[in-house]
Amino acid sequence: MDLDWPFHAQYRGSHIVISEKPLSRSQRGIPFTVNGTVTFRAAVQIHCVWNSEKDFLAARKSTYSLLREQPANGEPIFRLEYQRDKVGPPAAHFQTHLEDRELRQAILDAQRTRTEPWRLHFPLGGHRFRASYEDFLHMAIREFHVDSAPGWEQVLRKQRFTFRGHQLAAAVRDNPRRAAKELRRLGYAVNWTHEDEEPTCRWDRLTDY
Repeated sequence: MDLDWPFHAQYRGSHIVISEKPLSRSQRGIPFTVNGTVTFRAAVQIHCVWNSEKDFLAARKSTYSLLREQPANGEPIFRLEYQRDKVGPPAAHFQTHLEDRELRQAILDAQRTRTEPWRLHFPLGGHRFRASYEDFLHMAIREFHVDSAPGWEQVLRKQRFTFRGHQLAAAVRDNPRRAAKELRRLGYAVNWTHEDEEPTCRWDRLTDY
């Protein structure tokens, strides 16, 4: 796994798209090796917009896909996806293109009109508690035995701590009264001191599928 792989960012209308820099137009993704042989590729894309307070960039959409090296440009083995404004499927979800007889039969038993396994969206924690890029890399190393450098786990833990800290802060903004109640329970003195009205709970962010 090349941790120094270049990424690039470009404006697309009102948002910024961050993705891995492809080697060529015909071959996308970061090469992942197993025992020194390129076996998988990771395709990464993150669409960013300003957050509601306009003080930092927030993810509007993100996709982390793991693909086999062969066939080139085939469908991903799985992908972790987040879509902030998605209607229908879960905001954060897992999808797989792998075929499984039992899963296919379960889809048929459910009498779904479309039976492809990749059309199933497995929820992954909603807006605030979704899987991160670090989780994607961790799974590639642990479950698919992708080669890694010494100290990889400490690096991912450090970056995951930062990501989850940002998500925790966002969750507090979603329901500040509940956060203040818990802090008071732990012994902190927390009171609303502004003259304007205390913010209310962002019901949609905490209850969306």
